[in-house]
Amino acid sequence: MKIRIPAGNKLYEDSWAAYGTLPVALAMDEVYTGLEQGVIDGCEMPIDTLYYSGLHEAAKYLALTNHMMYLQYIMINADIWNNQLTEEERTIFNETAAEIEEYHNELMKKMIDEIVEDMKSKGVTVTEINMKDFIDATIPVLEKWMDDWGRDVYDAFRPN
Repeated sequence: MKIRIPAGNKLYEDSWAAYGTLPVALAMDEVYTGLEQGVIDGCEMPIDTLYYSGLHEAAKYLALTNHMMYLQYIMINADIWNNQLTEEERTIFNETAAEIEEYHNELMKKMIDEIVEDMKSKGVTVTEINMKDFIDATIPVLEKWMDDWGRDVYDAFRPN
């Protein structure tokens, strides 16, 4: 299968090749037409992007791969954190961020569930895959890229 990946991302290319596909770099604004014309057979991206871009109209099969973790960040200037916030304010900040994380995850799960159900109602066949197969396929890729992110980061995010 020819799978659309973002241009210029060698890690994506290596990962999708490890999954047994032919990665094809294609601009986002060309994906819908690429699916219709057979330039690509599929694409990978967050489910909300697939849905709100209407890609489920051109591709009637959805594999819930969970192959990627999309993280959201809260950032604060180090000078402000270290010199302007009290210890109590930093504690409040961290506790609030943890609450926001939990709430965000609940909202994301609800949104994804609703999107999947709507896609099904519009004739999309939804498949859940065996995550272990995806994880095992990319072990050589992760080892190849280890020097770019380090063992600690790899270990922190690797599923058990």
